[in-house]
Amino acid sequence: MFVTYPRFKLPYQFDVQSTNWHSVEVFLRHSWFMVTIEVGTKSEEVVRTFLISSPFDLIEIAQNGAGGHLVGVSLLIAPSTYEDRQWRMVRIKRLGQLAGRDNEPSELVLSDEGGLCYTGFPLAEVTIPDRPVLHLAEFD
Repeated sequence: MFVTYPRFKLPYQFDVQSTNWHSVEVFLRHSWFMVTIEVGTKSEEVVRTFLISSPFDLIEIAQNGAGGHLVGVSLLIAPSTYEDRQWRMVRIKRLGQLAGRDNEPSELVLSDEGGLCYTGFPLAEVTIPDRPVLHLAEFD
């Protein structure tokens, strides 16, 4: 997923439960999800942002939260070929789950503001999902 190096570790740490880095190397060229969660009350709200690599983790966060309320998702799309070196970021409007087939687990489906859908592994654009979609979240 990503690799850390001692020279990128921050000289100070914010708590004993986490390690803080100012840089990491992206090791695998696959898509990521940038997930924003609000934690706390309106008067003492904290916004936290995570990079998530697993579609199953994103479904889990959408269904059960991660200690807060899911308020936004962006899809970071890896370059499709080694000649293409540009990553793309797509703001996600809707998050859903495709019904599973036979003994296969259900799949994540994302829709952007233009109505394009992304599903499968690796994530790919599809015009219309081929199965019913269970709605999990929608964002402004």
